Amino acid sequence: MPRGNAPRVYISLAEIPSAIRKLTRRLNEFKEQAPGPDADFSGIARVLANKANATIEEVFGLGTQEARSFHIDRLSFWSGYKDEKVAAFNRGRDRAIALIEAAIKLLEERLADAEQDASGQTLRAIRSSTSIRRLPARRTTYTAMAITPMPLKPQ
Repeated sequence: MPRGNAPRVYISLAEIPSAIRKLTRRLNEFKEQAPGPDADFSGIARVLANKANATIEEVFGLGTQEARSFHIDRLSFWSGYKDEKVAAFNRGRDRAIALIEAAIKLLEERLADAEQDASGQTLRAIRSSTSIRRLPARRTTYTAMAITPMPLKPQ
């Protein structure tokens, strides 16, 4: 699929574990497939690719760069030669597995980075909370041209 100027995805931290579980289910479906030489490779590939692409679009959003990057092309499972159908299906399956694993790793990295950032922010907040000083309140008057601080009233 052409990449173009597709938007980037934003996935909240709360959604990442669910997204990883969904993609893992699709990954397991691909790993479990070992059709025999007389199987309907086209039909199996179509069902698996459609389910995986629907999950990828659900996780990353329709038309996003990530959804396009992890899109599973059904043609990668196909061969015009009868004696190469099993090998072509296995190559397509291996590509799909690699794409789904890459999507899962991306989400796991984002989750790990966010957890490290959050723990670092907590530590910085604890360190800086001991040195917080309260500044005297100032009254400010806003005009169309400038912001002028008002002097404090003596109490």
